[in-house]
Amino acid sequence: MKRAEGPHANKNPGPHLAEPPRGARRVWSGDLAGEATAEPHGRGGKRVGPRGAALLAAGVLAMFPTAARARVQQVVPYPFDAVWPGALRFVRVDRGWKVAEQDKEAGFVRFTLIEDKKPHDATLELVRVTDSDGRAAVRLQLTAPDLARYQEQPVLQALVRKLREELGAPAAPPPKKEPAKPAPPAPDAGPSE
Repeated sequence: MKRAEGPHANKNPGPHLAEPPRGARRVWSGDLAGEATAEPHGRGGKRVGPRGAALLAAGVLAMFPTAARARVQQVVPYPFDAVWPGALRFVRVDRGWKVAEQDKEAGFVRFTLIEDKKPHDATLELVRVTDSDGRAAVRLQLTAPDLARYQEQPVLQALVRKLREELGAPAAPPPKKEPAKPAPPAPDAGPSE
């Protein structure tokens, strides 16, 4: 900051014009008549605002991408008892992948998926749901933490294609129930006396 020259050179320029100490930040007192003051930076007691917290969370999620990623999933309009054996055959026979664990009641198969000649642990979950047409359906969810979503999607699409080839067209949806018609109005008996 350049010092003033002339008749006012010896006067203190005031806190609003003074240079803050090196490494300090300006702090506003909060009231409209208040002045900005300089406080030294310090690691201890420094608070992170909402914007800083969001950036910190994004940084943590970037370091651990599997925590933030969604599963690849698709709903097939076939009952669970028809999908389970087809999914197991797809993993074991069609692809030749080694099944580590399976549980029909819980609806999952853990297996070793081979992609680009590298083994990856994967899980196929089969969840009983009802589709938008009211049919019993199954939501297939494929999770392979080592693979990107674009690598998981073709595997799930191949399984869905196999199920369609084996099981054919899905069953027709159940007929939609029409809302009950209001009861006809009672005949008017006239005024009672």
